[in-house]
Amino acid sequence: MEQTKNAKLDIFKECMENVLIKENCAVDVKEGIEVLHVYVKNLIKSPDEEKYREICLTNLNFQVRLGHLKGSTKLLETIGFEYKSSKQDYMVLKGKIVIDLKKLNEYLESKLSEVDKELNASVQVENRIERNANCLG
Repeated sequence: MEQTKNAKLDIFKECMENVLIKENCAVDVKEGIEVLHVYVKNLIKSPDEEKYREICLTNLNFQVRLGHLKGSTKLLETIGFEYKSSKQDYMVLKGKIVIDLKKLNEYLESKLSEVDKELNASVQVENRIERNANCLG
């Protein structure tokens, strides 16, 4: 079982790196990771709580923060969420959780830190360019 959990974590990381991060803008990625992080923390805290085991994919808040990102539902599937109906408007986490949530939580925290650093560096470059343009103007 531990080997399966580690394999799922590796798949999650691969999807995060190769789809979510590469295919979406950094600001959106940060917000998406924050949402995933909240989901994971809630599952760690209350793994049997039904409200944390079901996601309405048509919910406006979900769509704005995570659902519109390429790769988002694949990441949820890797955690163990499955489509509830043929309409694919809900995802539920049935039975046992198939990924090591504590390791996933640590990974998401490190990714958030990385994305924050990248965004801060980007803002610093933009500020430098703006100052130089003002000096020339």
